[in-house]
Amino acid sequence: MTSIKFCSYNMTTCTSDKDFKCRRPDGKILSSPPQHSLRAQKVVISSQAVCSAGSSTDLEVAPEAPEKVKIDVSNNCVDTVFRSQEALLAAEASQENRTKARILFLSESNVCRSVLAEAAFNKLIEEHGLSEVVECQSKGTRDYCVGEGPDAAAAAVALRLGLPLQEGQLGRHFDHIQDILEFDLLLAVDKFTLADAMREISVYDTVNSSRNFSSRVRHLGEYNTDRADKELDIDDPLYGGAGGLQAEDDVFDAAIKLEKCCEGLIAALVKVKSQASETPGSFRECLIEYRSNLGDVDWLVPPMLRDR
Repeated sequence: MTSIKFCSYNMTTCTSDKDFKCRRPDGKILSSPPQHSLRAQKVVISSQAVCSAGSSTDLEVAPEAPEKVKIDVSNNCVDTVFRSQEALLAAEASQENRTKARILFLSESNVCRSVLAEAAFNKLIEEHGLSEVVECQSKGTRDYCVGEGPDAAAAAVALRLGLPLQEGQLGRHFDHIQDILEFDLLLAVDKFTLADAMREISVYDTVNSSRNFSSRVRHLGEYNTDRADKELDIDDPLYGGAGGLQAEDDVFDAAIKLEKCCEGLIAALVKVKSQASETPGSFRECLIEYRSNLGDVDWLVPPMLRDR
């Protein structure tokens, strides 16, 4: 395929095959390029090329130049319709009649920490008689293990602690488009997972700042009942791949911390329940009010979203 050269010589457009020809802006065609244009950069173009100074210019290609090549980059572009005001309103309409509060536990891949948190919290929901007003699920912010079951070490630890895993539970990927509206509280196990979720959800606040969607995302470690443990993160016990009994011991330690966090969370919800009436949906309304009073959460803000 014949390539197009964009030369620095007097904004000249060049074509190259067996015979080098160069058309200048005044229409004259040179049979050989100026010496300093030999460093011209080869580019594949559609309708424009960018010069070394960063500006663009339409190319005037000689008649014998090859057919222009078009590159489809549509799959690399962000479809903003999902974050439009109209799309948000339409999605929220489907949630208006929901009376039950919903909580989502987030980890990186949804095969260990978030699975154990979901199991621990489901157990506490039953013990405190809150199953009629709140439910929970778990998902991963990365798609590494979508469709896979809980890690063997996590399953073994759940059995040791008497935590009931969901039958046929498989790893699921966090869908910010739906999950930001379908769940009233999203709890991340560490700062990296929190940042994954906030990078997506914080964009909604630029569409409608009055809704403060980011307030729905919190750090699970905030609810740790072990006051001596000042570390908010529940680190990934499978990171590094120790395997065997060592992996199970590490998962066990993480599960104990997850249990303590879920205990603090259920204690907060019991207080919320005491403020709610018997009217369907009252508990959810009180939970939303409770959430709005928690304040901002610290997260790893990417440079483009930081205050300037």
